[in-house]
Amino acid sequence: MEHFRLIVEIASGLVILGGFLVAVCKPLRNWFKNRFVTPDKQQDDRIAAMEERQRLHDAADLALLHDKLYYLCNKHINDGSITIDDLENLDYLYRAYRDLGGNGVCEKLYNRCRDLI
Repeated sequence: MEHFRLIVEIASGLVILGGFLVAVCKPLRNWFKNRFVTPDKQQDDRIAAMEERQRLHDAADLALLHDKLYYLCNKHINDGSITIDDLENLDYLYRAYRDLGGNGVCEKLYNRCRDLI
């Protein structure tokens, strides 16, 4: 009988301990989630927004470079000549345009300007 009472007391103690741990662990889990997981999500959202903004800036840079190259190349082709300084300027613009993923339209115009020398 004494062993049975001891087993019941141990089992009761374990049930109480389990309830206590559940009562304590849930708030700790929520605190941990709010402290570390939520900021990571917010940081991921901020990074995604910055990447999208950078993509838009790259597209704007590409458009401006295309416009400038198109204008200058056509100007020099219509003039029938180009100076070394102007060609170096075009080269500088064209390399940036190409590295941003520009298409072949400006490449053809740029090569025609190079042939003017």
